[in-house]
This record gives sequence, structure tokens and C-alpha cells, in this order.
Amino acid sequence: MLTLKPNHKINDVLILACKTKQMEPRHYGLQLRRLMDENTECCIPEMYEYIQDQIYDEIEIFPLSVYHVHLTKKEGVADFGFAVTVQVDEHQHLTHIFISDVLPDGIAYREGLRVGNEILIINGESVSELDLRQMELLFSEKSVQLTLTTNLKSTKRALCTSLKDGLISKDGRKLLPPPNQSQLLEEFLDNFRMNTANDFSNVPDVNGSLKRSSTDGMLDQAPEKEKLDLPFRSTTEIAALCPHFHEAQVSGMEGLKDVPPLKPLARQLTDADRLRKVIQELVDTEESYVKDLNCLFQLYLEPLQSETFLTQDEMESLFGSLPEMLDFQKVFLETLEDGISSCCDFNTLETPSQFRKLLFSLGGSFLYYADHFKLYSGFCANHIKVQKVLERAKTDNAFKAFLDAHNPTKQHSSTLESFLIKPVQRVLKYPLLLKELVSLTDVESEEHYHLTEALKAMEKVASHINEMQKIYEDYGAVFDQLVADQSGTEKEVTELSMGELLLHSTVSWLNPFMLLGKTRKELELTVFVFKRAVILVYKESCKLKKKLAGNVRNNHNDLDLFKFRWLIPLSALQVRLGNTAGTENSSIWELIHTKSELEGRPETTFQLCSSDCESKTNIVKVIRSILRENFRRQIKCDLPFEKAYKNRLILHKNRIPVSAKLGKKIF
Repeated sequence: MLTLKPNHKINDVLILACKTKQMEPRHYGLQLRRLMDENTECCIPEMYEYIQDQIYDEIEIFPLSVYHVHLTKKEGVADFGFAVTVQVDEHQHLTHIFISDVLPDGIAYREGLRVGNEILIINGESVSELDLRQMELLFSEKSVQLTLTTNLKSTKRALCTSLKDGLISKDGRKLLPPPNQSQLLEEFLDNFRMNTANDFSNVPDVNGSLKRSSTDGMLDQAPEKEKLDLPFRSTTEIAALCPHFHEAQVSGMEGLKDVPPLKPLARQLTDADRLRKVIQELVDTEESYVKDLNCLFQLYLEPLQSETFLTQDEMESLFGSLPEMLDFQKVFLETLEDGISSCCDFNTLETPSQFRKLLFSLGGSFLYYADHFKLYSGFCANHIKVQKVLERAKTDNAFKAFLDAHNPTKQHSSTLESFLIKPVQRVLKYPLLLKELVSLTDVESEEHYHLTEALKAMEKVASHINEMQKIYEDYGAVFDQLVADQSGTEKEVTELSMGELLLHSTVSWLNPFMLLGKTRKELELTVFVFKRAVILVYKESCKLKKKLAGNVRNNHNDLDLFKFRWLIPLSALQVRLGNTAGTENSSIWELIHTKSELEGRPETTFQLCSSDCESKTNIVKVIRSILRENFRRQIKCDLPFEKAYKNRLILHKNRIPVSAKLGKKIF
């Protein structure tokens, strides 16, 4: 018996089933069967699909078949009439070649090639020993000998009768693989040293891949794990072999060997097709990402709430702003889906200009929600803490047992670590997808301008996330220490997330504490304005330079650099404009840490000077805004910050600007 979980994909189920019978997964396929009265409806799902999304009564595991094909181009025929999708390892060697398209009137179709077949050997060369250029050169030859695996059941998607001794098609013939096919496949794989993992726990772990861009034919590094999640959507069919897809390239293909470097291969899709493909990839991968976040909560976050081996601080480190991120991503996914659903003829649009309204909707979603993506800055910056917590599993038996129990198949794609890296990968993927959309639109069109603005907004988000990570590397230890050092039985500030850092600025400190000693020039403080507190830090520059030169910036335990650090919670914060008596400098302002009789704290005033009036205005404006927001929360019966955030998110959901819907330029 197999125990299936919501996060299991078809590939995971296949590996589980094969493992129970001590079979090698790469030799087998998976078929779902649904009982319909006296008949059985059979289908073979894609490996990246989730098992919970399928409708079935039985799961069948069947052996794959190996066969040989010899293709020869006739005089006047430029190619063989098929296209392939490739997957590449970190060494740029091919790992898989799949048939992705076959022309019905081409040589390949007449010889039996079908979509989904996997090529193992080309002209005696194992696929695992080839790179992309070598593969393309082999396919450019006049004759090619292929060894492939085929899924004999892939043609049997209609109803068929199910008998105990096998599957029978409508014409009564048994659809069983030829004898000894598994042994034949084993021999081929052994003889040609295919680089496929034998360890079940490593099968779905993909270190990286190269994928050909759907817009420009060039090669890009694919994010880790992405190949498994969407193996066919995120790679473009290499159209070196289909005549009708690239008639203009016929003469160019003949001289391919003599023209280094290799030119990008001809595109088989129209601009409208490529645009539709990128849009569909955006929505499909967004849906898959939201499912992964839900799985993270169901598999790990919710069960961990009832465990005791992690402290509250460690729980905060692991999951932090994830609840808010999930709530936001659900809303964002709905806006993307609404955009496509409102375009009733999405699958039949023939020119990029016909996508205008949809592109404005998609671009408007990114523009409107760009600031919400800054939630990710805290999560990404916290990744150092995440790694430290996960390291505990190596020595904490209870933690290790918990992780093993929630990932019994030991699939890397289902580990807690793998789930926790997905948000980082996703938020950095958005600019790449938007860049593809921009490249597929007319540079003179309004939708091109609109998407360009959306791309700039998301690039700013990525830049902001990187900046927050750097700040956390430099100051994270100080922030954590200030939170821990708060006096009182209940800490007003329980955590300082980088996602809540609104602004930081360097100012001159006009009335430094005497304990810092006398200096010839004004001390410089860095002011960090968070949603829950303001922090002041003085760092000695000479030691900082020495430390950076030693490349040990990440040592959070060394706080000697910071001669002064101060936290002011919102409840004790005031800000004042105006100049210090006897001066005419309009850039001077004051921060006040108010008096507390309960804590025995006197009032402390920091006289500060910004670099210019604009900097002063900006920081004072932000501080006043968080004070007003804090006052509103107190009026609303002290609603928790997270609940207030969710309420705002729900209100924002249906408030995408009219300009984004109507397709007007935004200035």
C-alpha cells in the first residue's frame, strides 16, 4: 500500500511505487485508470502534475519500451520533421532529449516518432556524453540513427477494456510491451553510461539546468529545482528539424558546421504563440508556487506548532512572514487568473497587438502589488538564520525524526529546506518573465511601455531585497541583540524583520553621549526606521574597513564594531522638527525616547542633522506615518499587526487602478 500526500507529484508516486517493488523508476511509466461501468478510461499524466489533482480509481506502473529508428533526408528536404526539448546538467551535458513536436507529413512521423518519446542514443553517441552543439551538429547530418524509449500506452488514451492478463484495445490486440524490453533498456543504459542516479532519494534532486529562452533562442541558467516542477513549459522546443517552422533557415542549416559560433536556432512559433506561452507559464508556475506554499504549511508549519523541540525564536526564523506572503500570493494569483479568464479568446489570438488588454491587466497587477513583494525582503534576509535552524536536525534527534516522518520518500523536492528556498527563487523569477513579455511586444506600443514600467518596478523589488540582505549581514546581530535586551516582562518589539524596514539614513549626531569620548568631527549615526521601532547605530569606520578587508563581515557574534546601539519602540517615540537653538541649519531634527517611570527611564533627546532638507523631510515623514498607523491600531481595539495587514490586503484586492484595466499610460 502507498500513502499518498497532497504534495506528491506523479514523478514522486512513480518512484514510491517502484521502490516498494525494488524496480528502477527510469525503466517505467505511470498510468491512471478510471473504471467506467464495463470499460476503463486510461490516461498518462505529466510527471510534474500533482496526484491530488487527478481523477482515478487505479494506478498502473508499466515498463517502457526501446526501439530504433533510421532517418534519412531525401533530396530537397531540409530536415526530418520533428522538434525536441532538452534538459541539461550543471556541466552543460544533456541529461534528457524528448520529442516535443512531430509534423504529420514528415519523415519522422512515417518512421514512428511520436511526441513524448525520449532519445537515448544519436548515431551511436549516448545523450549523456553530448552537449547542445554536438546534438545540433548530429541532427544536421543527412542521416541519423536514433535509439528511443517509447510509452506504448501513450496512444491508448481512449476507452479500453481491462482484463486480468493485460490491457486490450478496441480491436482486441494486447497492448503489452515486447518481451525483455526492461532488460534491453538496462543494457543500453549500462553500455552507454547514462548519468542517471540509482539512489531513489536523489532522483528528483536537480542541481541546475540550462534552458533555451522562448524569446531569443539563447541559453539561460535555470533556477535550482525548477526543471522538475515544470520540465516542458520552461524549456523551448528546439526547432532545428521542422521545415514549416523555419523555411527561411533551410540554406543556413546546410552550412551549420562551418559557421562558429552556433547561431540561435530558428523559431517554430509565431510571436503570438510565444507571447501566449510566456503568459501561460507565468500563470501556471504561479499556481504551482501557491500550491507549494500550501504544502509547506500543511506538511511542516502547522504540525510544528504542536512540537516543542524548536523555540519560538527558531519558529520565527523559519517561517517569519510566510503567513502574510501566502495570503498575498493567493490574491496575486487571482488577479492573474482573472486577467486570462476575461480574455475569452486567449487561445486563438493571432497577433501580439490582440493581447493588449490582457498585457495591461498583467502589467497592472505587478505595478499595483510591487510594494507587497517587499514582504520577501525579510524572508530572504532571514535565510542565514534558516540554515542555522536546519543544521540542528543533524544533532537533534526529535527534529530529525519529525523531518523524516513528513518526508518518508526522502524526496529533495519535499524537504523543508527545498520548500523554504522556493519563495527566494520565485520572487527573482518575476523580472525574467516580465522581460520576456516586454521583448515580445512592439516597442512603439502602449503595452510595451506599460510592461516596461512593471519590469522596472519588479527589478526595484529585487534590488530592494538584495539591499535588505546586505543590511542584515552587516547589522542583523545588532538588531537581534537590541530586541533581546529590552527591559520589562513583555517585550513590545518581539522581532525586527527586514520586510518591515521602511527607510534607513545616515545622519550627524549633534549631542553624542559623553561615554563615547571627545571627537574632532561629528559622529555619524545610521537611523533604521522599522514599522515597529526606530534604531540608532554608531559603527566605528576604521575597524569596519579592517573587518571588511578580512572578509569576515558575516560574523554576527562580533559586536565590537558597534560602539553605540539604541532601540526606541513606537509607544515611546516622538519626532520634532526645528533647529537647535542658535543655529540656522534647516536639516536639523530631533528624535525623543520618552520618559518611563515604570522602567525608570529618563527622557532622551537625539539631536540629528540630515545631509540635506529633502533627506530630513523624507525620514520625518516616514516616522510620523508609522506613529499615525500605530495610533490607529490602538484605536481599533489593539488589532494585531498581522490581522491589520490581511484586512488591508483584502481591501486592495479589487482596487487595481482603472488605468491598468483600460490600457492607459501611467505617468
